[in-house]
Amino acid sequence: MSELQEIPIILKGDRIFEKVFEVAKFTNLTKKEMNAHWLARKDYWDHIHIMEYAEEQGEKRGERKGRRNTKLAIAHKMLQKNIKLSTIQELTGLSKETILALKIKN
Repeated sequence: MSELQEIPIILKGDRIFEKVFEVAKFTNLTKKEMNAHWLARKDYWDHIHIMEYAEEQGEKRGERKGRRNTKLAIAHKMLQKNIKLSTIQELTGLSKETILALKIKN
């Protein structure tokens, strides 16, 4: 197993072996690579939580002003209808990252 660089074709599609190879690849990272991995993962989750908070705050403000269909809610509905990202950006004025965060959340 320590000699293999990638999963053999015969084992591809087997979830257990794919998970074993994923773990093996992760455990072979250098300390610097491991730190970079965890920092990237932390940044990713920080971004998700920031977007969730922003969405909650936007919805609260929209409700206070009688506007239940905030830009985020509209973008969310458009994503559910499989409307193209560029179209959602154009119509809502939201950034690509904001829309992608909504997509990841679902």
